[in-house]
Amino acid sequence: MNRLLPNRSCTAVMFSLALAVSLIGGCSNGSADGTVAVSGNITFDGQPLSSGKIILEPTEPGGRPYAGSIHDGHFQMYVSPGQKVVRITSTRYEAPQGLSKKAKTSMEVGMTQTIPVQFIPKRYNQQSELKIKIDEVGNGDLAWDLKN
Repeated sequence: MNRLLPNRSCTAVMFSLALAVSLIGGCSNGSADGTVAVSGNITFDGQPLSSGKIILEPTEPGGRPYAGSIHDGHFQMYVSPGQKVVRITSTRYEAPQGLSKKAKTSMEVGMTQTIPVQFIPKRYNQQSELKIKIDEVGNGDLAWDLKN
C-alpha cells in the first residue's frame, strides 16, 4: 500500500501561509462585518461612571445602533464608521420617598424598598446633544464628562 504523505517543505509553506494570513487580519482595527473598535472613558460630575450603557446611533436613516456597557468609567465596543448620536444611561437605587411627586403617584402606596432610577440628565440620552464621528480605523480615546 502506497500512501501519499506531504513532504516537510510543503507543510512548512502551508504553515507559513496560514500564519501570514492570520497576522495580516490581526493588523486591522476592524472586523469582518465592517465595524471598527472604539473605546473611551465617561465621567459624571468628575467621577468615573461606575456602570451604565452607551448607545451610538447613526445620524443617517437606515443604519443600526450599537450598544456597549460602561464599567468603572470605561467602555469598549465595535461600531460602523460614520457620524453618530451618543446616548448614555445609568441607574442608581433610591428610596421611593426621594422620588418626584409624579413617580410616587405611579407606585403602590406603602412601598419601602429602593427602586432603580435613571439619574443621567436627558440631554445625554433621550434628548442627546452628544455627537461623534467614528473614523474608518476606529477611535480609542473618546471621553465625555457629563454634568448634572
